[in-house]
Amino acid sequence: MKKFLLTLAVLAASIAGFAQSANDIVNEMKSEQGVEVQVMTKMMLQMQFAQIPDENVKELGKKISGMTVMEYGKASDEVKNKFAEKVEALNTNGYETVEEKEEMGIKVKSLIKKDGELITEVVNIIDVQVEKLFIIINGKFTMADFEQLKNSGM
Repeated sequence: MKKFLLTLAVLAASIAGFAQSANDIVNEMKSEQGVEVQVMTKMMLQMQFAQIPDENVKELGKKISGMTVMEYGKASDEVKNKFAEKVEALNTNGYETVEEKEEMGIKVKSLIKKDGELITEVVNIIDVQVEKLFIIINGKFTMADFEQLKNSGM
């Protein structure tokens, strides 16, 4: 019986280790050498969006509740590989890959997390030679908002 309970506990711990959110990945990776993290609050983002002349983009900015940008291009290959494994695990934790493309040496992967019909999180992984970005945008968006967000360059 003890072996069974111990096995069950180990299994539960391993599943919990893989079931991470994008923010969990940032929290775990931010202390690694060569990783830099910038967190922008809703107020900071609203001030930036207020300066944009396009009214549609301004309205979209009001739907964003926060953004986190992690740059990990200067990290070791070991850290980059660890990060890649964690990102792959997002697909098993409620995230859905909606776009993956490569153009002119720039790789972009976009994932979304939904609550019903609303998108609550947009995750972009951008790989441009030595610069590597992991961007998390939190808010409440529709798919049309997501397309507009994608086209605005965020």
